[in-house]
Amino acid sequence: MRREARPDPRPSMDRMRRRSFRDARCLVTGASMGLGRALAERLARDGAKVLLTARSADLMHEVVRSLTAEDPAIRPESLV
Repeated sequence: MRREARPDPRPSMDRMRRRSFRDARCLVTGASMGLGRALAERLARDGAKVLLTARSADLMHEVVRSLTAEDPAIRPESLV
């Protein structure tokens, strides 16, 4: 007996790319480097209000400085 294919319940990449994060509140852990930093930068540039956490205060504050230097309208908050 053959089973019918079910639609994938996960959102498609196209729908995820179109999603707007403007004014969304996002908590990013590991925001001082790697994927966490890349995600924090992307969300901030897309207009999200980001709260950054990381184990390295110095590296995290560098991320905050680079984002605010790039665009003064970006105001990430940070917790160490």
